[in-house]
Amino acid sequence: MNSPEKVFEKTWESLSDDILSRLRKLLNDPEMSLSIEQLKFFALIEIEKLLQMNGSSLSRFSTMPLPEDLLVSETNNRMIYEELSYDCAELQE
Repeated sequence: MNSPEKVFEKTWESLSDDILSRLRKLLNDPEMSLSIEQLKFFALIEIEKLLQMNGSSLSRFSTMPLPEDLLVSETNNRMIYEELSYDCAELQE
């Protein structure tokens, strides 16, 4: 892919719709909103998660933006991923 940053700019909103939906369910707050920067941050984290599962990373793409906290230890990133992937139905039981 020659311009991954252009693909990201055209698709980050679609990626973040799912993220916002999951956070709304997780926090039981249907009115929750996030800033554009927060949505982009979470979308980049999701992309990084998928890339790492396939032996890659956003850092391989010099033109791609990186979430500020990607340089923090992987433990912190895992905590974010786990927070985003909770089963809401299970939490309510």
